[in-house]
Amino acid sequence: MMNATKDYAVTMFGITALQMPTLVSIAPKESILFNFKRWGFPFNMERQFMKEHIAFSPVNVFAGRFQTLFTSVYYHTDDQHLLQNMTVLAAAGLPVHKRVGRLHFLYIFHGGGFFGNLGMWLHCLILQYVLMPSAVTDLQKLPSSTSNIFVKICEDKFSESIGMLNIGITCYGSSAGVHAILSFGACCSAERIVKRLRECLAQHCLELDVYFFTDLFNVLFTIRLFSNDVAGVISSFLAENGFFGQLTKSGHVIGYAGHVAGSFFGVAYYYFKYIRNQLA
Repeated sequence: MMNATKDYAVTMFGITALQMPTLVSIAPKESILFNFKRWGFPFNMERQFMKEHIAFSPVNVFAGRFQTLFTSVYYHTDDQHLLQNMTVLAAAGLPVHKRVGRLHFLYIFHGGGFFGNLGMWLHCLILQYVLMPSAVTDLQKLPSSTSNIFVKICEDKFSESIGMLNIGITCYGSSAGVHAILSFGACCSAERIVKRLRECLAQHCLELDVYFFTDLFNVLFTIRLFSNDVAGVISSFLAENGFFGQLTKSGHVIGYAGHVAGSFFGVAYYYFKYIRNQLA
């Protein structure tokens, strides 16, 4: 038990330590992290360098920088974002790490980040090439001259947003990897819940310990997060708070589609690797 906890502490230290170069590089002068820039590379990287070689974007893939599909999980733009992700990972990842070991834990984490980036890319493509042209076509069918003015405004806004996407909107952060760990852990918890209920049924008694309710909370918490992410993806298609509206205003969006893709990867890894192959 103690050795497993120590192994997980080493894994978490490694994941957190690899976040420091990007976090220090963008640290403002008033931050205590700013002092570490004197250590030189990689603690004083330019934002453009990190955008091109660490953060994910379609532009980077087309330029052959495929490593960004994985390295983006080590790029956070502020300490609060990093703290949030690492806190959830530290709390939810220990049972997963104990069950599958460090190697598969890292596979799940990085695989979630990889498919999270692909999920965000697919989300952008659907919005850009499927939904938006359809929406503009429907608006153009309206007879009112007012609607034509509205269409022109929408087209200008969409063009601006799509232009931002094409010049390299970036995806970064480890949220998708964390969601993959969460979903894998929830599958393990669901397995234990079913096993315990079957035992109770066979013994004709209902004796549930604290671990049962811990597993139940884990499953419900993960389902709640997943449902929120799905709702975020759906709402991104709405004009009043859509994906490209957020992009035009702030230059970035919350990666709901990436979270969903990362969660699906965690479930898929559990089924295809754990159930089918019975990992050690």
